[in-house]
Amino acid sequence: MPPQKKAQGRQKDQGPHIFRARIGSVDRALLHSVIETHRLDVAGGLRREESGEVATDAYATEEVLQQLRRQGISVQVVENATETGRSRQAEVGKGNRFAKGAVPRGTGLPEDGDDVPER
Repeated sequence: MPPQKKAQGRQKDQGPHIFRARIGSVDRALLHSVIETHRLDVAGGLRREESGEVATDAYATEEVLQQLRRQGISVQVVENATETGRSRQAEVGKGNRFAKGAVPRGTGLPEDGDDVPER
């Protein structure tokens, strides 16, 4: 089997952005239906708000969020998850920490003499 080629010409801003949004409806069945119909990724389960709405957080494109609004679902964008993910990538190391044969051993707990920053 030949080795797979790496995708070439990929740009950082390829494709639509994904947003985390609070979606809700007073009609639990409607909310459940749109979650299934649009195959939404949801964070946590449904919860009843003080307003009487049943709500959850979902991840979707702006296009899908507009469709939900047209179907009578309340939508409040919490964050642009695509941008949040990109900014978090700065926290990820770029080098190969195992290049010189330094393989981590043990339980991952600090031991005496380890240089560990205070939290």
